[in-house]
Amino acid sequence: MEKNNRLLSVHILEILNEHASVNNTMSQKDLMYYLEKYYNEKISRHTCSDYLKELRNNGYIKGNRGVYRVDLFSERELRTLIDGVMYGKHIPEKEAASLMEKLKLLSLNTMKSKARNITYLSGINRTSNNSLYTVLDTIDEAIEHNHKIEITQFSIMSDGTHQEWSPKVVDPYFVVSDQSRYYLLCNTNRDNRLSLEPRRIDRISKVAISSEIRTPLCDVAGHNFDLGKYMREHIYMFSGDVGHVEIRIDNHHIGSFIDWYGNDYIILSKDDKYSIIRVYTNYDAVYYWAMQYGGIAEVIYPLNLRNRIRDGIRDMLKKYE
Repeated sequence: MEKNNRLLSVHILEILNEHASVNNTMSQKDLMYYLEKYYNEKISRHTCSDYLKELRNNGYIKGNRGVYRVDLFSERELRTLIDGVMYGKHIPEKEAASLMEKLKLLSLNTMKSKARNITYLSGINRTSNNSLYTVLDTIDEAIEHNHKIEITQFSIMSDGTHQEWSPKVVDPYFVVSDQSRYYLLCNTNRDNRLSLEPRRIDRISKVAISSEIRTPLCDVAGHNFDLGKYMREHIYMFSGDVGHVEIRIDNHHIGSFIDWYGNDYIILSKDDKYSIIRVYTNYDAVYYWAMQYGGIAEVIYPLNLRNRIRDGIRDMLKKYE
């Protein structure tokens, strides 16, 4: 009897999920009809009222004259989650397809017809690392318990196979997402120097937790480390030196700059056509950004970065001449 009682609550929620919504509530009479039709559960109006009261008190349903199930996600929130899976390069293909179908089942009645039109995109360049979630779980465990980890990274060869590198011990601190990829922010102790560097997690094939305690984050990144500031300074997730960069940019295209760097910049000067902007960021990231946006922007400081971009453009031109 206890088992049936618990199942009855589940059956009520399943019926409401399928047939009711905030704009189309269900009466007790209709609910009792569906319980008998679908589950062969014949109950009295008094019993039905008691179950609805308990579900309402626990926050599962709302409504008085008519009831509906309280959804975990709004239509907009659920569509955001589905889009995240659809375009998430960090999610392996099989997991992405399965997860999208499960999310569609959570959709509101008003969205069910729309959800049928959401198609899984198999052509996206998704990760080929089938160990991704195992790697993530192990990294999370190490971070939680303040341990170092040994990671094995790999490169993808021309035939699609994975060429593993030599294992390396690192201090893990954060798992972040950028440009639809997961990154591990860690101290690699490269050149015997403490620094916080990103490593693409979908390029890690194996992780083993060390018994050694990791280096404190304050020793690596300082006592006032700001993760949001770090992410703004490291577009493209390059490691390496950071500093002030001055860029002359077309006023009509300053939005392209803000898309990448946000609003954390200073306008040094401005005329009718151009603005000169100063931003504190990663030099390697600016190099590749300038290659991409060279038609609308010009790096004018520091001089060594400007010269590096100039030489890079010359080398690129040689390839096309």
